[in-house]
Amino acid sequence: METTLSLRLKTLRKSLSMTPIQVIRLLKKNNIVYSEQSIYKWEQGNAVPKLETLKELAKIYNCNLSYLIEGKRYKYLRLTPIEYSLLNTYRSDFLFRSILTQIINKLNRD
Repeated sequence: METTLSLRLKTLRKSLSMTPIQVIRLLKKNNIVYSEQSIYKWEQGNAVPKLETLKELAKIYNCNLSYLIEGKRYKYLRLTPIEYSLLNTYRSDFLFRSILTQIINKLNRD
C-alpha cells in the first residue's frame, strides 16, 4: 500500500534517474547496508526506513528530512557577509541590553 512517504521516495529517486542499486551504493558509503528489495519495499509502502536511513536518503535526494516525512519544503536563505555582520551586531547588542536591563532591575529591587 503506497503512502505519501513511499511516493516521495520513489519520485525523488526517479527524478534523479537513479536505480535502487545506485541508492544502495550511496547508503553503503555511510555504513548503511540494505538490499534492493528493501528499497522496493519502502517505495511500495510495505516498510519504512529507519530514521538514520531517512537522514541519509534526504542527503542523497538533496531534500529536507521534513520533506521526506511530511512533504513540507523549506527554503534556506544564505546570508551575505554584510547581512551576517548585521545579524551578529544585533545579537550582541541585544545580549548587552538584556544583561544591562537585568542589572538595573536587580539594583532597583535592592
